[in-house]
Amino acid sequence: EDVLKEGGRAVASDQVLERIKRLGQKSVLLLENVRFSDEEESPGAEGFKKSALISMLGQVPNAVYALDGFSVAHRNQASVVGLASLGNLCAGPVLVREIEQFSAAWESPEQPIVLVLGGGKLDDTLQSMDAFLRDKRANKVLTGGLVGMAMLIADNVPVSDATIMN
Repeated sequence: EDVLKEGGRAVASDQVLERIKRLGQKSVLLLENVRFSDEEESPGAEGFKKSALISMLGQVPNAVYALDGFSVAHRNQASVVGLASLGNLCAGPVLVREIEQFSAAWESPEQPIVLVLGGGKLDDTLQSMDAFLRDKRANKVLTGGLVGMAMLIADNVPVSDATIMN
């Protein structure tokens, strides 16, 4: 019986667990994207350890889990916190590359640097922008999305649907 479904396809079930256990070396089993499941955000840090996905994956002997999304690595969600609770969590190649590139830009930037920032977390983005400019690690900052909109509003530029589209 399916424990967790996303888009009608099983993510955590006895059948999925059996398929995982039967995998040979250098084999891959692609599951539905767990990032969109209701279970991803609802339980809280301790509850994530008991989520259907984490409970299922906890039954897989000698498993190693790779976190490969810089943009989600800090989130308090089952596919991050829950997997970390299982142990054997490592950074995947994309995450490693993103951290290396960010570190290089922070530690020894090649001048001039134009920092491009956007996203939906205005406070975090403004703090990052401030740090890069204050420490002269960026010469200019380009913004878009909500950050760009906030900058336009702060500069008393009228914002309308036409502004957003152009």
